[in-house]
Amino acid sequence: VRTVHWTEPEIYTREDAYNDDHYFTQFNHFAQLRSGSLCASLEDVTIAHDYLPALFALKALTSLRRLEIDLDLFEAPFWKTLDTFDDPEEKHTLCCPVLETVVLRTSYSYTEVNSRELARFGCALGLRERPAEKRPRLLLLGAELSSAKYGVFHVDVFGEVDKVPLPAIRFRPGDGPHNHDPEPTDYDDYISDEEGSH
Repeated sequence: VRTVHWTEPEIYTREDAYNDDHYFTQFNHFAQLRSGSLCASLEDVTIAHDYLPALFALKALTSLRRLEIDLDLFEAPFWKTLDTFDDPEEKHTLCCPVLETVVLRTSYSYTEVNSRELARFGCALGLRERPAEKRPRLLLLGAELSSAKYGVFHVDVFGEVDKVPLPAIRFRPGDGPHNHDPEPTDYDDYISDEEGSH
């Protein structure tokens, strides 16, 4: 097995995100996968955002090259932390020594991820410990990063940042233009000069 998609209804629904019993059941399910050969063979994983913490039950994905995070049902925060400032320390880690690409994918407009929370998640993958030239690419498929007014810590975690916008504005059910600032996010506001030169 080289590719898995952990976003199907049997593993995740929006209601499950508020059900602690279901969440811990899934965490234990992921932990049981450590005893087989799956973790050593996976090269491509797609997972619903709300199950990112459960993914850490696997401890190590030594062959993982691409991690795609499905944000279609995303609700902030992207990654929970008690620290309100940039801090490279992270207690829970998932070892991904050959990870090359992290993808944030959504089908809906105005899906914004906090850049600092994303950086904290990257630290939990051990990315900040890598040499700068060996850090994975960050690919934004329809997703946006928030303004880095509290720092650009994510620059120390990922290498190149590439963005592919949605072809047209598409709102989530129950959402609409009245809920959003008409001014689009300026991508140049949150990438460094060094990143922009790639």
